Amino acid sequence: MKMKKASKKEQTNTFKDILRKGGNKITPARLAVIKVLESTKVPLSITQIIKKIGLALDEVTIYRTVELFQDLKIVRQVNFRHQHSHYELVHDKDHHHHLICNDCGKVEDIKDFEPANFEKSVLSQSVNFKIIESHALEFFGYCNNCVKL
Repeated sequence: MKMKKASKKEQTNTFKDILRKGGNKITPARLAVIKVLESTKVPLSITQIIKKIGLALDEVTIYRTVELFQDLKIVRQVNFRHQHSHYELVHDKDHHHHLICNDCGKVEDIKDFEPANFEKSVLSQSVNFKIIESHALEFFGYCNNCVKL
Protein backbone atom coordinates (compact mmCIF):
# COMPACT_ATOMS: atom_id res chain seq x y z
CA MET A 1 0.00 0.00 0.00
CA LYS A 2 1.41 3.37 -1.02
CA MET A 3 1.61 6.00 1.73
CA LYS A 4 0.23 9.48 1.17
CA LYS A 5 2.99 12.00 0.62
CA ALA A 6 3.24 14.62 3.37
CA SER A 7 2.25 18.18 2.51
CA LYS A 8 4.92 20.89 2.47
CA LYS A 9 3.49 22.31 5.71
CA GLU A 10 3.69 18.86 7.36
CA GLN A 11 7.26 18.43 6.10
CA THR A 12 8.28 21.87 7.40
CA ASN A 13 6.76 21.05 10.79
CA THR A 14 8.67 17.75 10.86
CA PHE A 15 11.94 19.55 10.12
CA LYS A 16 11.12 22.13 12.83
CA ASP A 17 10.56 19.27 15.29
CA ILE A 18 13.92 17.74 14.36
CA LEU A 19 15.62 21.09 14.95
CA ARG A 20 13.92 21.55 18.32
CA LYS A 21 14.72 18.01 19.48
CA GLY A 22 18.36 18.65 18.61
CA GLY A 23 18.33 21.80 20.77
CA ASN A 24 18.60 24.10 17.75
CA LYS A 25 16.79 27.36 17.17
CA ILE A 26 14.39 27.83 14.28
CA THR A 27 15.87 30.87 12.56
CA PRO A 28 14.67 32.70 9.44
CA ALA A 29 17.75 31.46 7.53
CA ARG A 30 17.06 27.83 8.50
CA LEU A 31 13.42 28.12 7.50
CA ALA A 32 14.40 29.77 4.22
CA VAL A 33 16.77 26.92 3.34
CA ILE A 34 14.12 24.31 4.16
CA LYS A 35 11.51 26.11 2.06
CA VAL A 36 13.86 26.43 -0.92
CA LEU A 37 14.78 22.75 -0.79
CA GLU A 38 11.11 21.76 -0.41
CA SER A 39 10.20 23.79 -3.48
CA THR A 40 12.61 22.08 -5.85
CA LYS A 41 12.67 18.63 -7.39
CA VAL A 42 16.44 18.42 -7.90
CA PRO A 43 19.39 18.82 -5.53
CA LEU A 44 20.76 22.38 -5.38
CA SER A 45 24.21 23.87 -4.88
CA ILE A 46 24.79 26.43 -2.14
CA THR A 47 24.90 29.15 -4.81
CA GLN A 48 21.54 28.03 -6.18
CA ILE A 49 20.05 27.94 -2.66
CA ILE A 50 21.26 31.50 -1.99
CA LYS A 51 19.84 32.75 -5.30
CA LYS A 52 16.47 31.11 -4.65
CA ILE A 53 16.26 32.54 -1.13
CA GLY A 54 16.75 35.97 -2.65
CA LEU A 55 17.49 37.65 0.67
CA ALA A 56 20.70 39.26 1.78
CA LEU A 57 21.80 36.26 3.84
CA ASP A 58 25.43 35.66 4.60
CA GLU A 59 26.89 32.81 2.53
CA VAL A 60 28.63 31.44 5.64
CA THR A 61 25.25 31.24 7.40
CA ILE A 62 23.86 29.15 4.55
CA TYR A 63 26.89 26.83 4.60
CA ARG A 64 26.57 26.39 8.37
CA THR A 65 22.82 25.79 8.05
CA VAL A 66 23.32 23.09 5.42
CA GLU A 67 26.09 21.53 7.52
CA LEU A 68 23.80 21.45 10.58
CA PHE A 69 21.01 19.95 8.46
CA GLN A 70 23.39 17.23 7.27
CA ASP A 71 24.35 16.43 10.87
CA LEU A 72 20.65 16.20 11.78
CA LYS A 73 19.98 14.08 8.67
CA ILE A 74 17.51 16.67 7.33
CA VAL A 75 19.63 17.20 4.20
CA ARG A 76 21.87 14.88 2.25
CA GLN A 77 24.78 15.79 0.03
CA VAL A 78 24.74 14.61 -3.58
CA ASN A 79 27.85 14.48 -5.74
CA PHE A 80 27.22 15.37 -9.37
CA ARG A 81 30.98 15.39 -10.11
CA HIS A 82 31.01 19.17 -10.28
CA GLN A 83 33.45 21.38 -8.41
CA HIS A 84 30.83 21.76 -5.65
CA SER A 85 28.23 19.71 -3.81
CA HIS A 86 24.48 19.67 -4.21
CA TYR A 87 21.96 19.16 -1.43
CA GLU A 88 18.42 17.85 -1.09
CA LEU A 89 15.99 17.25 1.74
CA VAL A 90 15.83 13.79 3.22
CA HIS A 91 12.29 12.44 3.35
CA ASP A 92 11.40 9.30 5.29
CA LYS A 93 11.10 6.25 3.05
CA ASP A 94 12.07 8.35 0.03
CA HIS A 95 15.67 7.24 -0.34
CA HIS A 96 16.57 7.53 -3.98
CA HIS A 97 19.42 7.91 -6.39
CA HIS A 98 19.92 10.08 -9.44
CA LEU A 99 20.58 9.70 -13.14
CA ILE A 100 22.59 12.69 -14.39
CA CYS A 101 23.25 13.70 -18.00
CA ASN A 102 26.97 14.28 -18.61
CA ASP A 103 26.16 16.78 -21.35
CA CYS A 104 23.33 19.07 -20.22
CA GLY A 105 23.21 18.23 -16.50
CA LYS A 106 19.57 17.06 -16.48
CA VAL A 107 18.77 15.15 -13.27
CA GLU A 108 16.21 12.40 -12.87
CA ASP A 109 15.32 10.60 -9.64
CA ILE A 110 15.55 6.82 -9.54
CA LYS A 111 13.16 5.68 -6.83
CA ASP A 112 12.56 1.98 -7.37
CA PHE A 113 16.12 0.83 -6.75
CA GLU A 114 16.59 -1.33 -3.65
CA PRO A 115 20.23 -1.26 -2.57
CA ALA A 116 19.88 -3.74 0.35
CA ASN A 117 21.07 -6.73 -1.69
CA PHE A 118 23.83 -4.64 -3.23
CA GLU A 119 25.03 -3.59 0.26
CA LYS A 120 24.98 -7.23 1.43
CA SER A 121 27.08 -8.18 -1.58
CA VAL A 122 29.58 -5.40 -0.87
CA LEU A 123 29.91 -6.47 2.77
CA SER A 124 30.27 -10.14 1.85
CA GLN A 125 33.31 -9.20 -0.26
CA SER A 126 34.89 -7.09 2.49
CA VAL A 127 37.50 -8.40 4.88
CA ASN A 128 37.52 -5.30 7.09
CA PHE A 129 33.91 -4.02 7.24
CA LYS A 130 30.77 -5.35 8.91
CA ILE A 131 28.31 -2.45 8.66
CA ILE A 132 27.37 0.04 5.96
CA GLU A 133 25.95 3.17 7.55
CA SER A 134 25.14 5.02 4.35
CA HIS A 135 25.97 5.09 0.67
CA ALA A 136 26.02 7.47 -2.27
CA LEU A 137 25.16 6.09 -5.66
CA GLU A 138 24.58 8.25 -8.71
CA PHE A 139 24.40 7.18 -12.35
CA PHE A 140 25.91 9.25 -15.15
CA GLY A 141 25.02 9.02 -18.83
CA TYR A 142 23.25 10.94 -21.59
CA CYS A 143 19.60 11.99 -21.74
CA ASN A 144 17.44 11.45 -24.84
CA ASN A 145 17.92 15.04 -26.04
CA CYS A 146 21.70 14.90 -25.82
CA VAL A 147 21.97 11.51 -27.54
CA LYS A 148 20.01 12.88 -30.53
CA LEU A 149 22.45 15.74 -31.06
